Amino acid sequence: MEIPLACSLDAAHACAQLGEWKELLSRTVTDTFRAAPGRLELTLRRELHDVSALVELAQREKACCPFFEFTLAIEATHVTLVAEVPEDASSILDEFVARVGQR
Repeated sequence: MEIPLACSLDAAHACAQLGEWKELLSRTVTDTFRAAPGRLELTLRRELHDVSALVELAQREKACCPFFEFTLAIEATHVTLVAEVPEDASSILDEFVARVGQR
């Protein structure tokens, strides 16, 4: 079964959720790596204060945009939030990259 590339949020709620991503990504991500067009790896700061907020936001994103896949990769030296979308939706990940480091 193919999952449609659509968001179930109305424009106002989608804009608000994008604002939440901007805020969280700007303060929690230290580096990004585009492993493939549809895969973005976001290295999190060593202080993991906001990891629960990221998980909760990723869950809400998955609920309204089921084509997203999120995972946490835990290594000895760092934690990475991995966001994946179908390749034809890869421009969405460009938005995530643009939000890293913005204040």
